[in-house]
Amino acid sequence: GTTLRFVPDDLSDGVRWDNRMNWDTEDTPGTAAGDSVDLAGNEVVYTSNVTIDTLDLSGGLLDAYGGRLTATGGVEGDGGTLEIQEAGQIWVDGSDGTDLDIDLMGGRFVNTGSMSGADLNATGGQALLASDDAEFDLVTGDTLSVSSQAEVGFDGENGGQAILDLHDGSLVEFLGSGDGGLGEISEFRSGAFGDAPNVQSGIDLGNTSLEIDLSGVSGSSFTLMDADEIVGLIDNAAVNGLGGRDATITVDYTNDTVSLSLTSGSGNVSIQTVGDQGEVTGGYEDLWNSLTSGQGIVSDTDPATPEDDLDDIAA
Repeated sequence: GTTLRFVPDDLSDGVRWDNRMNWDTEDTPGTAAGDSVDLAGNEVVYTSNVTIDTLDLSGGLLDAYGGRLTATGGVEGDGGTLEIQEAGQIWVDGSDGTDLDIDLMGGRFVNTGSMSGADLNATGGQALLASDDAEFDLVTGDTLSVSSQAEVGFDGENGGQAILDLHDGSLVEFLGSGDGGLGEISEFRSGAFGDAPNVQSGIDLGNTSLEIDLSGVSGSSFTLMDADEIVGLIDNAAVNGLGGRDATITVDYTNDTVSLSLTSGSGNVSIQTVGDQGEVTGGYEDLWNSLTSGQGIVSDTDPATPEDDLDDIAA
């Protein structure tokens, strides 16, 4: 296929994807099968319905507020931003691990491949971190921010594995947004697949860090993560807005959840585990093996669970 390069036309709008004068070939991408796109570091406004091979942002910004872009070859290039709002949709078959910012305010983002090296800030819309047989790796230095106004997690239709792999040195933020709730990562019906999620969801906590903001949040008990299988540990946690309360974060390997409980106290934050990392729900043995491959996880005592992980951590 051909790679079309975005070259803003000074005599027209200079930003619209659907204006052929903004492309070096004077054709809009997707006209021919197998087209790839190089934004060449430019800001581009997208409202079309197009399927391409690879999307090379090269430090540019793609603002999708309508239509659907499907990049079957994924995202590549050195840095860049995907901005999704209103009714815009971006479906990508993973990324090449370069620095990518995803700002989701509405619409839908779907990862159908292997994605790493992305910061994702979901303040609205739907973020499908992984669909069937896809994986989202939150690597060291990257942040996944989840607002109560956004749906974030997994959906699929073929029963494939959908994995969120959190790495040591990554950060997951859970935020309220004035509606009383708190962000959550779980399976949900997006409407893009079947009537109900048919996917095997897995989360490897991988010694990630948590930051929780209770601004605008009401209640005392919240589910932060819910999947078919959860393994790994949380390295540390900070909870903002506790006031005269204590926070307990519980990693439950029996029910495969991570939850937050608030009780009267003096602002202490603690992390505890329930059950054993070696517990596998019937039918999810292959998923558990995928999550623990190469990590040597057998139980909470092999390798030993650091006692420091269970100590109080100052907010």
